[in-house]
Amino acid sequence: MGADFHWLYIGALLVVVLAAIVLRGWARGTPPAPDQPEPGPYELALLAGGADRVVDTAISSLLATGGLRIDRDGTLRRGPGLIIDDLQWEVRTAVDQGKTARQVRPLLRGNPRVAEIQQALAARGLLVHPDRAAVLTGVVYLLPLLALVGLARLLAGTGDGLPMVLQLAEVAAVLLVWRSAKNRDRGTWLATRAGSRLVAGQRNRHRDTRPNLESIPVLLAPIALFGMSVFPDPAMRGAFLHADSVWTHPVALGFSAFLGNLNLGGPGN
Repeated sequence: MGADFHWLYIGALLVVVLAAIVLRGWARGTPPAPDQPEPGPYELALLAGGADRVVDTAISSLLATGGLRIDRDGTLRRGPGLIIDDLQWEVRTAVDQGKTARQVRPLLRGNPRVAEIQQALAARGLLVHPDRAAVLTGVVYLLPLLALVGLARLLAGTGDGLPMVLQLAEVAAVLLVWRSAKNRDRGTWLATRAGSRLVAGQRNRHRDTRPNLESIPVLLAPIALFGMSVFPDPAMRGAFLHADSVWTHPVALGFSAFLGNLNLGGPGN
């Protein structure tokens, strides 16, 4: 039974992966509407980096105008400067008494302003329609279910004739494929082929643009397309990117503290 299940398991994995590839092409194949208007910075941000990039673009504008300031550790705080639009007002409100961008982004993902941009882009054929995105995401999430089946088989000891290492490798392979598919499946933020072509064209257009804190329009397009790594102020950029790094994630900080408490190799050992 072990060998038969092994090949059935591999076959199921291949079917799911093939279905995900086909459905991704189907989801992204929506034709664009004719006579597309010039995209704004938030629209470019949504196509290039999803809702989180929209929030980062609003934060960059607020940092430039003084509506927000940033501490050396990356904590954003409210400032007295100019607030240009409603989304920036809501970003500033979400910052409250002090939050990093990593903490602010989840608070704005379901924001009505962001949803309006998403709906407009989907209507123009630049963003995958939510119904199509849901089908693709559903297929992608069959992969962790397959991993659970493989793990259950391993724990139950029903993989007769197959080495435990091979069974573990199968489960690990499924999880790696899922991780890759999950990273490529941006859900309702997935651009259509037309949307991706638009982003590629805009990136070529703005590749040599030098962001300028004195001109918000010149600042926002590169941030929307390339992220905060092109923010012109090095101190603000460094603080923002530091707070956004993996080593400042709460899980990473907790793990680091745990290792510190072990005191491995310390003078008392």
